[in-house]
This record gives sequence, structure tokens and C-alpha cells, in this order.
Amino acid sequence: MALINVKFVLSAPSKEHWPKSDLPECVFLGRSNVGKSSFINFICNNSTIAKVSSSPGHTRYLNFFNVNDQFMLVDSPGYGYHKASKKHDVDFARMMEEYLFERKNLKLAILLLNSHIPLSEDDIMIYDLLKESHIPIMIVATKTDKLNQSKRAKMYKEFKEKLNIDDKEEIYLSSVLNKKYRDKIVNKIISYFTPPL
Repeated sequence: MALINVKFVLSAPSKEHWPKSDLPECVFLGRSNVGKSSFINFICNNSTIAKVSSSPGHTRYLNFFNVNDQFMLVDSPGYGYHKASKKHDVDFARMMEEYLFERKNLKLAILLLNSHIPLSEDDIMIYDLLKESHIPIMIVATKTDKLNQSKRAKMYKEFKEKLNIDDKEEIYLSSVLNKKYRDKIVNKIISYFTPPL
């Protein structure tokens, strides 16, 4: 299963450029090179929806995508890029705080975390910011195809302890090699934006 009829709408460098739309929105967050654009392409089963760059820090604006005229996906700039200027960090913080706390359309945040490296202070800070904004959060561990059972258990333990997540909260796995993961994630996303039968 994948999201269908996904179309790019616009790139917004500031809140003045946010789309004037009543559609609910789902934002994707994660550190630079966690694979946000690749993940969006994966859940849409289309390699050309979101532009993928080999260089971290490529996405600078909020990129909005319309999903079948039902809701929007929002690709946000990656955080924690070590070569970013101080001004870039300040601009990013302001952009995200405005969006997370002022955008009434925002109904779901998906935090992507790299399953192969320890959580950073930025990961924890962004998660805390999301909790403060009272937006529903989905945590997705990326690049999990090479994790054995032991490494997966270690990852779960670290995420739950450092983010102070209770055992009832699910951590979703993602791998471009496993469509079962995609089906589960897409079904969960859709559940936030379509009325129950």
C-alpha cells in the first residue's frame, strides 16, 4: 500500500508563504541525511515526489505536497548539519517553532530517527518540542534492513529511555526493502486523516 495522487504544491521559506488551504497536514522531521525525502518517496511508491540530495542540508524550506486532495505532507529541513551556519540554525529554529505552534492545519508529526547511530541532543530536543506542541507523534526508525534482533532490541531500548517513551508507544520500522513496513506506516498515517467507516 502507498499514498497515491501526490503532487508538489510549493516551497515555503517563511509562514507568509504557507499554503492557504484547509487541508490537514503531516510534517516529517529528522536530522540531515536521515532520509526524509527518500522516506516520502518510499511511502508514495514514487522516486520523484521529493527531491533527494546526496549532500546533507539541501532542503532549506518547508515543502508541501497534496495527497489526493485529502491532506498534505510537509518535508522539513534537516537539523544538526555540522557545516550549517549559526544564522541557518537560528532561521531553522524560528521556522519550525512557528510552524509547529502556529499552523492550525498540522495534525500529525513523524519524527525519523536513524536506527544505526545514537540519538543526538537535537533529536531529543525536537521530540521534546513536539511533545510541548501537543501534536500526535509517530516515531519511525529508518534504515532498519540490516538490523539483527539484538541490534533492534538495543535501538528500542535507547529510543525509549532517552526520549522517555512508555512501552505502549510504538516505534515504526522503515526499510525500502520491506513493503510490509510501508503498509503499516501508510495505514497509520491515513487513519489520522480519513474518517472511520
